[in-house]
Amino acid sequence: TAKLGFFRAGIVWMVVAAFFISRGMVKTGRGRRIAFLFIRTIGHRSLGLGYALVATDFVLASVIPSNAARSGGVIFPIAKSISEAYDSRPGPTAQKIGAFLMTLIYQCEVIICAMFLTGQASNVLIAKFASQVSHVELTYGLWLLGALLPGIVSLMIVPRMVYRIFPPEIKKTPDAAKFASRELKQMESMSGKEQLMLAVFLGVA
Repeated sequence: TAKLGFFRAGIVWMVVAAFFISRGMVKTGRGRRIAFLFIRTIGHRSLGLGYALVATDFVLASVIPSNAARSGGVIFPIAKSISEAYDSRPGPTAQKIGAFLMTLIYQCEVIICAMFLTGQASNVLIAKFASQVSHVELTYGLWLLGALLPGIVSLMIVPRMVYRIFPPEIKKTPDAAKFASRELKQMESMSGKEQLMLAVFLGVA
């Protein structure tokens, strides 16, 4: 009972730490830089823009064990800003692009959560149960090895399915790529705080 209580407390603190890392990503601009690099590269169309946001989430999931921290702290604010830049808000204008992006991010978030041991806090519980019941040690590398191929295939297919089932009215988004380029220019070189955040990110990974 004591071990179980200690383990549950560890899970809580891990999630708290995840939010600290997410906050650091937001405050230093590191998460935004990662997102804007993807958007500048493949964000010229609405589907590519969706892939860019999903790719950002994928990178962050490798170390941040909380989907709420990743999505709420980094991904959704950027998607919201881009949607509003195209005058797409909840209500009559949602179908322009905002509803598509939010639906796409949510559907792909479910996949990404399952790809990494750090994808969400409950994955650590699953690894613990596997160790206790089946005596199988699910390490970070072993989990990734088993989930990588089906996860990547799913991430390639699901955005296109969402695009066909729930298509946005705006198909081309060159302004999103230009917006990302402007934001990256304003960021200029990495600050000391951002470099420290990157070191923490890599260290945790």
